[in-house]
Amino acid sequence: MQKFFFNKKLVITLVALIISFLLIAFSITVRNNRSMPTFVQQFGNEAFGLVDRVISFPVAGVAHVGGSVSDLLNTYEENQKLKQQIDSLAADKVENQTLRKENKQLKEQRRRAKQMMEQAMEDGTVFEVWEFLEMYQNPVTRPITETLIVRTNGKTEGVLGFLTKEGILDADGILTPVRPGEKICIAHPYDLYAAGCWQDYQKLLFEQKIKQPFKQAFRELYLKLEEELPKEHSMLFAGNQIWPKKTLATLRGRRWVADYEDGLQKIYYKENIVACIYAMADWFTPSDIEPPTLEYVAFSDRKTGLPLTVKEIPDIIYSEVMRDVDLAVSVAYAGGVDPETSHSTIEMRRTIAEYNAGLFGLKNVRFQGSHALIDGTFGQYSIHLGSGVIHQIGKSMIFAVPVHSQQKGRIFLPFLDDDPKTAEILSKILLFAEDSKIKDPKILSQIQ
Repeated sequence: MQKFFFNKKLVITLVALIISFLLIAFSITVRNNRSMPTFVQQFGNEAFGLVDRVISFPVAGVAHVGGSVSDLLNTYEENQKLKQQIDSLAADKVENQTLRKENKQLKEQRRRAKQMMEQAMEDGTVFEVWEFLEMYQNPVTRPITETLIVRTNGKTEGVLGFLTKEGILDADGILTPVRPGEKICIAHPYDLYAAGCWQDYQKLLFEQKIKQPFKQAFRELYLKLEEELPKEHSMLFAGNQIWPKKTLATLRGRRWVADYEDGLQKIYYKENIVACIYAMADWFTPSDIEPPTLEYVAFSDRKTGLPLTVKEIPDIIYSEVMRDVDLAVSVAYAGGVDPETSHSTIEMRRTIAEYNAGLFGLKNVRFQGSHALIDGTFGQYSIHLGSGVIHQIGKSMIFAVPVHSQQKGRIFLPFLDDDPKTAEILSKILLFAEDSKIKDPKILSQIQ
């Protein structure tokens, strides 16, 4: 308290304030007293104005300084908040980069696991039950393996279903116990077809909306033709023109390699089988002037080089090889005419087929994507609008050979162009839309 009164500046300020208040009181008294002379009242008014200006100036200055200080404090607080946000954003950025990197790694692991499982199905790789169940514990492999249909080997050979901890659960809900050391493998569609339960599993997956990591139950299946069994090659896709560069790019991911002497090859080391696609093509040059024509698919022994008959080839290997060739024909098909100068594309063929289906009054034909779907008497059929390949849904591919002729038949078909592939595809649609009228014994043996 003693320091407070001895502070000179503070004392002067207090004295000035007291004098100011006294002057204000005096000037107000003089101004309001009507009995005072005029010059005295004028003096009081001027004194009041002077005091007001003297006081308002420092007060305004203090207010201005106070406002500046307040703005400065607000700016400081906002800067502190922004600094915290920047630090938080930097931490979030680092975290996001780490998460993106981990996500990329997980996707790559999933891709490799998916490819490995599909290859294991094709090769018939054998697992033990405990090994397969161990993959259920991994968050990457669990969604891939738990939806796959497996088949047992050993004492309970031929049991098909989904593997669980309690055993193998089939499409009918029957549980078959299995031991941890028992041998199993991923079932191929041929196993389901041979067991007569292929359609049951397709129906189960569809009804329960189970999505498999790759095509297993809904995979295309190709069966051997009886007339090709004693032969050393298959002409299932003979006559299709393909672009070599596209074919090689398509089949490279399916373990096909180009050989200088034998063309495209796929080697099965476990079974010692070599599959070769023969065509009048040079697989090492673009060959864009004239697309070559597929001749046949041949099989040989890997060690001796001797040819093998179609009958000697395992059914699963035969089906997978033909599926690859079908894939190449569908993707790299060159068509009957130059695609740059005609409308012979899948879109145009679909338009033509839809128009003609209406003209012929076909109520059981519908179109979905690049396929024509037919509800026939003996089953459902899917015809690819690009390659013309026919599949009976729930069964295998149907082998129907077109006979091209320059002469018009007895029935005039209002095609929009002269592409023979368009005529072939539309003829197949008309044929299988009324499959009950088919008389060819070879086709009937495949669909009945």
